[in-house]
Amino acid sequence: MNNFKWTQTVLKGIVKTSYESGYAEGEVKGRVERNVEIVRNLKQMGFQTQDIVKITGLSEKEIEELSLAANNRRHKRKKE
Repeated sequence: MNNFKWTQTVLKGIVKTSYESGYAEGEVKGRVERNVEIVRNLKQMGFQTQDIVKITGLSEKEIEELSLAANNRRHKRKKE
């Protein structure tokens, strides 16, 4: 394989890997955002953490972290 074709092949691989990595990162971010909204809504509806664990399958620690994230976002929006 000549240098040009080899370089082209390598670059295509890098672009594909970068795209897939970015897509996966966006997918994870979207799931986290959705979980924050679900936990926030369930907390606002009066559900206890143990009930949210059963409903979502998340751990208590994850729920508390998501609750904190939701509270931080709410306070950030009020400041703007």
